[in-house]
Amino acid sequence: MTPFGGVSEENVRKHPTDIKEDRGCCDLQERMNDDGALIIDGPTGKFCASGFRLAYGGAASSIGGGLGSAASQECARKAGAFVIQVSPDGAIKLFAGGAAPVQLKHDTSLLPPQIRKRYPVSLKPCSRRGGDDYFFGREAPLEQLLQWVGGDGPKGEGGGGLGPVGEKGTGRGGLPTEAPTLEPFILISGIGGVGKSQLAAEVLHRCEIPRTKIWINASSPERLQRELAELWEDFREAGIPVRSRKELRRWLEGNKKWLMVVDNLEDPELLWNFVPRSHKCLVMITTRDDSSSMFPPPKLLKLDILERPSAESLLQTLGRQKDEEGSARLAEALGCLPLALVMASSLVAEKKGLLSFSVLADRVAAE
Repeated sequence: MTPFGGVSEENVRKHPTDIKEDRGCCDLQERMNDDGALIIDGPTGKFCASGFRLAYGGAASSIGGGLGSAASQECARKAGAFVIQVSPDGAIKLFAGGAAPVQLKHDTSLLPPQIRKRYPVSLKPCSRRGGDDYFFGREAPLEQLLQWVGGDGPKGEGGGGLGPVGEKGTGRGGLPTEAPTLEPFILISGIGGVGKSQLAAEVLHRCEIPRTKIWINASSPERLQRELAELWEDFREAGIPVRSRKELRRWLEGNKKWLMVVDNLEDPELLWNFVPRSHKCLVMITTRDDSSSMFPPPKLLKLDILERPSAESLLQTLGRQKDEEGSARLAEALGCLPLALVMASSLVAEKKGLLSFSVLADRVAAE
């Protein structure tokens, strides 16, 4: 056996080919003739036990899921394959030629408790219908975070991420793609408005591994107390007997399938009032402070402003104007800060052609 299944290592084709392209489809059909079957890893979309790996950078499956579902549906459509996908939560999806894909019922008792989503909505809101992705310029940090969380890089929607990692042990943006290991604490730092909270929210939305997903705003002791009170209510509705910080700590210590985001944490000492220092899952923290004085020390990810091309794409897409010169000027005037770019593009879109990027850039420069 090899990491790719029951084939010899030297027979594995190292360079992926997109299965949407003719060459990728031919490779797929040739290998099916050789082996007679395909095994596709549901969370990652990797083809196993069939002697090859193919890339897939298309839209999500019509019935949702990560990259594995999307790749399975494409294989069935282009190569006439019969594909069975089994997800970590026990869900089974069938893809057969040109027939509509089917998702079978699964045992929900295998899932960890699910509570109310109190985190920001995903910027790929129509993911399960193959919609656009408005999360601009953050593919590399998103991929890295999903690996740290315990996935295998972004995998499209419904929970995974954005696409395949690169060759020679690097992912998008040159980030390392070492074997995923569970990190107990991750610290996302950066200036205000750089997109820390949205990045953390996207990880919750796109993480395909079944988890109880918890979001807590800890910007002040008062806000934290309100958030915890709401969390007790969410837990009560899910049948979890948690009514205090001590009981929350005990529940976190005794469970292995949860993922928590503590947003806007300015005082690290507040964390230990409700989170155990030793646990088996993950706490992701967003903060403006990157001094990393926490113990145990967290994994660090510092978020910077957007690169110019991504900032311009954001403005043109959300502002609904294909003005390259004007968007370049406005992006520079706003310092490529994501929050400012989103607000500016929303204003331009609301004016419906009565306000251009260039005019808004002049106003910003004059202030």
